[in-house]
Order: sequence, then structure tokens, then C-alpha cells
Amino acid sequence: MTTTTSLHHSLTHTAAMAVLARLGGGHGSERRVIAMATAASRLLRVYAAQVEVLRHLRRGPDQVIRIERVDVHDGGQAIVGGVKTSSQ
Repeated sequence: MTTTTSLHHSLTHTAAMAVLARLGGGHGSERRVIAMATAASRLLRVYAAQVEVLRHLRRGPDQVIRIERVDVHDGGQAIVGGVKTSSQ
């Protein structure tokens, strides 16, 4: 799956760069420049989404746990930080 995804990244990036190269310095009619810029923008958005999918596949989803409030009463103990237990 990663090979296919990497190939898609490469092809999308190459296509976006080709469109940007054709856009050049903005020469041509206004309509052509707008069309090329729109195509490049769409391709680069797809490329960014593909990079995010690959990151998700490699590392898994981001997990965030936010603690809003902790009460520790007299005689109690609290641990702040990562806690790992050994499985036996």
C-alpha cells in the first residue's frame, strides 16, 4: 500500500510542478493564467492530503488527552505524566 501511495505522491507532485512551470511568469491571457493557477492549486491540495494519509498510515492517528480538572484530597496522591505498566 505504501508503494502505491508513494507513486501517487510522486505523480501528483510532478503534475503540479509541470502546471506551475507552464504557468511561468504569468504570460498568456488572463483566463489561461487563472486556469493554470487553479489547476496547480487543486493538485497541490491533493498532494497535501496524500501526505497526510501517508503520515496517518505510518504513525497512526494523533491522540490527545486533555485533563480539565484533578482533585487530590488530604492523604491522596496524584501522578502527572505518562504511566507505563509492565505486562506479565
